Amino acid sequence: MSSALALAEWSRGSGVRATTRSRAIPSLSGGRSTKNSERRSPPAQTPRSTARPLICSSRETSDAAVTDTSVGNTQAERTALSDQKMFEVAIELVNERGTAKTTLKDIGEGAGYSRGLASYRFGSKDGLWMELFARFDEIWKAHLSTYLAGKDGLAALQAAIQAQRDIFTRESGYLRAMYILWYESLGRESDIRASLANHHVIYRRDVQQWIEQGQAAGEVRMDVDAEQFATGYCSTMFGTIYQWVVAPDAIDLEAYFEHFAATLMAAITHRGEN
Repeated sequence: MSSALALAEWSRGSGVRATTRSRAIPSLSGGRSTKNSERRSPPAQTPRSTARPLICSSRETSDAAVTDTSVGNTQAERTALSDQKMFEVAIELVNERGTAKTTLKDIGEGAGYSRGLASYRFGSKDGLWMELFARFDEIWKAHLSTYLAGKDGLAALQAAIQAQRDIFTRESGYLRAMYILWYESLGRESDIRASLANHHVIYRRDVQQWIEQGQAAGEVRMDVDAEQFATGYCSTMFGTIYQWVVAPDAIDLEAYFEHFAATLMAAITHRGEN
């Protein structure tokens, strides 16, 4: 039995019909904000709050204040440029050696800045990881929103599957680094772990909403339990990405997503009824 068919059968196992709900469910492409996903805007001229410790010497602090001397750029533009360079280096290093062996010193120097800049800018590795997480979340929401535009119900579910397939091509390095970061954060209490748990709730609610909309429109079978389906769907997606992170060459993602989408649609729609 394929993973998509097994997922649909599991979601129908209880025989309990899902009902369409009127409650508002936050969308991945919507304007949500949580304390862990909000991005900090770097100061244009003044150093960061003294409530946040600076992990560098007075010399490094002075060096860190000079982010980039590109002629014609404003302070904010130079700060954004240096942040972007450090994020790119961080992604490369996490993919190469994991989070434990990646240091802020290596990130700052690898980006072509002083050894103390990353510490000055983010305070700690967890601070940098949270910023990477927030930025990836923004990239994903912007990417998904282009696929979901004007869609709901079954069409939205199909579009989300295509968006997840295509993000592998567009952001494969970033996506791989995020999964390494997420899995390595599970062994301890951290802001990253708490934020990830919150995002999982949102992902499941989005999928549940699409199924309920499809049922209300007569597109999705009423014996599909929307909540259980959403849990299984997200587990399948995350599990597939995990396998790809471990062994990228072992999975033909293009073929997998095509098969998964076709099998899933046949299993949960009236086409799958005999």
